[in-house]
Order: sequence, then structure tokens, then C-alpha cells
Amino acid sequence: MSGLVWGKGHEVSGAIGIGEDGVGDEFSEDGGWNLFGGLQVLDLEYEGLFHDDIVVQRGGFRYEQARGSWTVELGYGYTDYSLDYEPFVALGGVAADLTEETHQVGVGLGYRFSESLETELSLNYYEGFADYRSIWIAEYYRQLFSFPGSGYFEPDPSGFSVSSVWYWSPVVGTRIGLDLSYAENTIAPGWTFGSPANDLLVNYSGSLRWEQAINTKLKTELMFSMSDVTDRDVRYNLQSSWRWAVTDRLTVGAEFGGTIEDPEFEALYGGLSLTNEVTPNLSLVISGRIYDDTGEIESSGFNASAPGLESLEVGVSALYEVGGHAFRLGVSHYVTDYEEPDLGNEFFANLYNDRDWWLVRAAYSYEF
Repeated sequence: MSGLVWGKGHEVSGAIGIGEDGVGDEFSEDGGWNLFGGLQVLDLEYEGLFHDDIVVQRGGFRYEQARGSWTVELGYGYTDYSLDYEPFVALGGVAADLTEETHQVGVGLGYRFSESLETELSLNYYEGFADYRSIWIAEYYRQLFSFPGSGYFEPDPSGFSVSSVWYWSPVVGTRIGLDLSYAENTIAPGWTFGSPANDLLVNYSGSLRWEQAINTKLKTELMFSMSDVTDRDVRYNLQSSWRWAVTDRLTVGAEFGGTIEDPEFEALYGGLSLTNEVTPNLSLVISGRIYDDTGEIESSGFNASAPGLESLEVGVSALYEVGGHAFRLGVSHYVTDYEEPDLGNEFFANLYNDRDWWLVRAAYSYEF
């Protein structure tokens, strides 16, 4: 759910919350407290991932309010999963229609110390499966071990995270961001006879971001991040993004990155986008992204990790803005190509089938 609802979606100027007469608009005309004062932003988002045997739909909202130097955010997200489970024939089992739902809530509090320094603290909690693959894997172990005397119990996944973000703008055109977070996730574990594998994962992560305006037409961003998860080595990621305003109406974007984690995980990815401002209110975007990795590293004590993956996503989207309203709609084709599973995880071969997905994204934002 990360990235769908949460996060700082709007810049907040130092003058927010101050009316034309210099009086903060958090107070009503009769001198009472106005709950809905200051600049406010409401975001609604939807994302759907569709295939014949797997459908994932996510939706959520985020509300942000700024009063002077303070910013408050509240968010809620909902994910609905629908899977046609197909067991690995050699081990038996039965096909099943699986449905699950996940709920997520988040709060954030931001403060601007000056025009050049601001911070935000956020808390997030979710209840339910974090992705469709966890549901598939949980069903496999339920069918294999849910018999009397096995000690099996139904998984109850959930998790929370705490993060602190700092932004510093030392000079005009430069912005530096530092993000530190701590998360605990209770997952659906793998099983051996008599006991589950580790079902609690603790994650320490951080990222350093440098945004730079090279000139009036060219902007760049460089981000380095690292993540330390229970029972795994540290994962490192480096990403570079560019935006070039070729003309007043045409903008080209590019993104390149790579990830490594011992002992044997490597990933490379890149993407391009072309944005055309058709009218002052309407923009059209064509984008493409490729990804390649050597196969996941499993941290829950069993081999349900995905084999090596190559993927391609190509899509189009439109953004329409009028007044304080913004509407976005996008459709893309997402193709996944997995390597053949080895003997250690071949019983998840149906989960890691090559698939052609359709992605639908819609969003509405209102600033008032």
C-alpha cells in the first residue's frame, strides 16, 4: 500500500494559514476555533491490477490541513484481493477461490522551522495481507499442514511503521531530504512439521535524497537508500531521475536505478516518460518502464521466493486541472516474465506464472 495513499503530496508555503489581513484563518468570524481552517487538500486514489486469475484493487483517501507552520495529515486505505488458487499437481491439494481484504490507516504531523527547513513524523498501521503472493503461499501451507496435531494456526498478518522525514533547502533550486523509518510486520509464515518459520520481520530503513534544478529547464534527483530486514543482509538502492522541459509544453522524464543485496540479489530498472501539455488544463503522458532482477531473497525461513524476473510496463495517462481540482486517469499494460522455478520452489510454479496484466489508476485531488 505504500505510495498509494501516504506521503507528502503537496508543497506547503510559509504563508499558509495567514489571511490577507495577517490573521490566521483557523479562527471563525465570531472568534471561535475553526476545525477546517487553513489550506486543505483532499486526495482520492484508486488502483486496479487485473488478470484472469488474480485481481487486486486498492483505494484510499488522504486529507491534509496546514495552519501556519504546522501540517496535519490523515489517511485511510483499503485493498481487496481475489485469487484463483491452483495447487502444484505433484503435491496434491485442491483449487480454491481466495478473497481477502486489507485496511490501512495513517497519520502525519509536519512542522516548518523556516523557509529552508521542515520535518514530518508519520505513523502507519495495517491489518491484513500485504500482497497477493502472501495469500497464495498461506493457502499452500494451510492445505499442507492444517490437520489435527500439526500445531498449525491461521496467519493473522499486520504491521506498523514509524518514519521521520527532514527536508533542507540550503539555496534556491536545491533540496535535500533524509528519511528514517522503523517497521514491524507480522507475516504469514512458512511451515515445517510442528512449527512455523519466523513470522515477525523488523525493518530499519533510511534514504537520502538530493533534488537539484540545473537550470530553468532541467531538474534532477539522486536518491540512495538502504534497508535492513530480519534474517537478511542490508539491501542498497541507488536511483537517478531527470526531467527536461524540451519546450514550454513538452517534458521528457527519465529514471534509472539499481539494487543489490548479499548474497546474490541484483536488480536494474529504468523508465522514460513524455508529457505533453495539450492545453493549460490538460496534460497527456506516455510512459514505459523495464525491470530485471536475479530472484528474491526470502526472509521468513522457507523457500517461497520468486525466481528471476523481467518485466515491462507501458501506459498512457491524462491529467486535467481546473481551479483547485485535479483529475488523473491512466491505463497501462504490465508484462511479467519469470525464470523457471528451481527444485526448491517449484511447488509455487503456478504463482510465478508469466502473466500479462492490466493496470488502471485514477486519482482526484481538491485543494481549498
